Amino acid sequence: GLAGKCVFKVLCPDELVARILGSNGQAVAQIQDSSGCHCNFSRRHEFYPNSNLRTLVVSGGTAGDIMTCLDLVLDQVVLCSEEERQALESQGKLGEDGDFIDAAGDIRLCVAVTEPAANGGRDGPESVTRMQEETGVRLYVQETVENGHQLVVM
Repeated sequence: GLAGKCVFKVLCPDELVARILGSNGQAVAQIQDSSGCHCNFSRRHEFYPNSNLRTLVVSGGTAGDIMTCLDLVLDQVVLCSEEERQALESQGKLGEDGDFIDAAGDIRLCVAVTEPAANGGRDGPESVTRMQEETGVRLYVQETVENGHQLVVM
């Protein structure tokens, strides 16, 4: 069995949940087989507090396994964002926030992290700033703490 030493939480709109699960669970089975991780979704209509996002808990034996799984999940986020961009464009709403792209047109991903991690972990808030500068990723950390976690939008 899987020890599940490492855990990561991704917050997913229903459309992403459906895409990750795939037809009869085939897509998620392939993701789990490829990564060695286990993917567990919150139930339908069970959302992260104050959102319409379901929780995907990815657990694996190593951080590398988690990264492999997240890479496969991100492939699905990219597909969802491309479809959303086309839909917003056809509706004349490009430039508005969607579930997968923000008003600037960048892909959006939400994760739930522990309060210490949201504040930069051992290195403090400056590590969050450094990460943004080194990667070019914009991070927004919600101030509200829910069940020991904070919402981070990337």
